[in-house]
Amino acid sequence: MIRLIVIGCLLSLSVQANESLTVQSNGQKTAVVELYTSEGCSSCPPADQWLEALIEASTDELDVLALAFHVDYWDYIGWKDRFASPANTSRQRQLGANNLQNTIYTPEFFVGGKETRGTRNILKKIYAANDMKAEIDLKLTISKINNNLQLELSPVGNMPDSRPLHHRFFIYEKNLASDVTR
Repeated sequence: MIRLIVIGCLLSLSVQANESLTVQSNGQKTAVVELYTSEGCSSCPPADQWLEALIEASTDELDVLALAFHVDYWDYIGWKDRFASPANTSRQRQLGANNLQNTIYTPEFFVGGKETRGTRNILKKIYAANDMKAEIDLKLTISKINNNLQLELSPVGNMPDSRPLHHRFFIYEKNLASDVTR
């Protein structure tokens, strides 16, 4: 839930200089759904459409961070996917190795880093993740200081153990499209 609030805050950020805005997680896990896809894959458009419907259907009941990663291993057949990246292919290969898979393919879904086949199974894993308590509650403070945006991420309360807190920030774009004619 924190991601939705943060994105909304960043998009409509009207924080004046030396002011700040703070949001806090809701204590439950957000399901991370990853789709590995390609414009050169004839089976991918239905998976892309299903992921788009999932994004549009997300509610308080269904807390999802849905991401599509375009892979480059289909580019050799003549259609260069402008969204494809070797880094995305590498990420999919690593997830496949983590899941002891012999091969990777498109379209391929992962939920919480686990390969998941079938839309019903994907939804079951999303609900299962959403029912889990987050390992840590987080607070994000966004401040604007001298034309710079400062993000401060901190745990709320005591840390559950002495493990260091690792966090990753990423930028993503939405509503990107190509007109694939064949």
